[in-house]
Amino acid sequence: MVVNEENFRGKQDVANIPLFHKNGLIYLRDIAKIIYGVGPLEIDRQDQMRIIKVTASVIEGNVGDVTQQAYNKVKNIQLPPGSFLKLGAQAQMMRENFKNMLFVILLGLFFAYVILTIQFESLLLSTIILFTIPFPIAGFLFALFIARIPIGVTALIGIIVLMGMLINHWVLVLSFIEEKLAQGTKLKEAVIYGTGLRLEPIFMTFLTDVMGLFPFLLGVQEGTEMLRPLGVAVVGGITYSLFITFFFLPTIYYIVKSRLSKKEA
Repeated sequence: MVVNEENFRGKQDVANIPLFHKNGLIYLRDIAKIIYGVGPLEIDRQDQMRIIKVTASVIEGNVGDVTQQAYNKVKNIQLPPGSFLKLGAQAQMMRENFKNMLFVILLGLFFAYVILTIQFESLLLSTIILFTIPFPIAGFLFALFIARIPIGVTALIGIIVLMGMLINHWVLVLSFIEEKLAQGTKLKEAVIYGTGLRLEPIFMTFLTDVMGLFPFLLGVQEGTEMLRPLGVAVVGGITYSLFITFFFLPTIYYIVKSRLSKKEA
């Protein structure tokens, strides 16, 4: 039965809704119990399910930590059957962004490995470079820790920038070492010469990168606050990578090459 909205002028009109029956006219109050209560002004739905939104804004701290603290407070609450808690809004967007960024990083590492293998025509050199990539992340994380900046999407973009810069440096270092080996130089001398030859250009590139990221690092200019995590992460990573480039990578290369030479001999 359809009742026009204009016929309702008070609560009692709901009980007085007429119903037609074979024995005559009856009213809703004759067959139902009318209970007065408070209902929602509107009903929100998502995926054809009713939802109740509880929203808040973060004033101090970061969204990730505050969201986790709030979720820890309510996750053990006993809910009615068929009900569940789900994080949404910025928290959901952050999780999706993290997944997408991690996928991009892994995809970038895969393509870098393929390109390096094609360029060097050697699985050994590309494997050494790929094995070395995670170590500069220690400087990346330490810089964020010192600056008290949480790991976010902007900081993860810094990993991609950092990987591109470092792979370029390491390719050049190993290329010079390989050239000296091809000329008949002994392994140890080739490693020392090739690494020393790239010291000045890489150090100049390092200074250029740091000076270019310095405004982001300080975050003093308008609009640089969002890019500060990227600046801190990249500067921390490339600073620590100087040790990786000139000591760790050549050492790993020398150890692997010398062992392979002994096996071949």
